[in-house]
Amino acid sequence: MDIVVIILLSLSVLCFILSIIKQKQDVKQDLSVEQHTLQLMGDVYTLQTKVERLEEELLVTTTKEDKQTSSLHQLKQTIAEKKSHTVIL
Repeated sequence: MDIVVIILLSLSVLCFILSIIKQKQDVKQDLSVEQHTLQLMGDVYTLQTKVERLEEELLVTTTKEDKQTSSLHQLKQTIAEKKSHTVIL
């Protein structure tokens, strides 16, 4: 009977030690996951900022091209009107 108690006691101490070791490993993994998550969030923020800048540049470029196109269209109309006036004269 004494041997069974000693074996059970030893087994419980071993299980206690293993649980402490496992808990420390879990904490390390949690910290690692947290660091990766923070890094990923930073990367996503950086990419979102770059996309916003590119969209703004594209919008400004499109607006400039629209103005140039409308100016070019007006110029062509003016030339066409002047040609028609000279043909009539």
